[in-house]
Amino acid sequence: ESITTYNYVLSKELQEILNTSVVVVSRSGYSSIMDYAVTEKKAVLIPTKGQSEQEYLGKYLASKGTIISVNEDTFSIQHIEEARNLNGLNVKERLLTANLFSLFERK
Repeated sequence: ESITTYNYVLSKELQEILNTSVVVVSRSGYSSIMDYAVTEKKAVLIPTKGQSEQEYLGKYLASKGTIISVNEDTFSIQHIEEARNLNGLNVKERLLTANLFSLFERK
């Protein structure tokens, strides 16, 4: 009853949705994560298959205990409930370090 889904929203609507949401479920793209950090949201991130940067970002933030990251084949409503118990993204995650982007370095 308390879950609403959106396929696509414009910036103003997105801001309103984020401001009123308790937990956000979305892909783990960089710009989405930045939106959640600014709004200090609790999130369940589902990396797009084959998108190594999304997989990396999801695993990294999940290892910090700030979000839930799960692949789309194993996602369940239970993950949303688990995310409610986390602190969510906060100021610390807004300050990204070079280590976070080591995946993208050329060898």
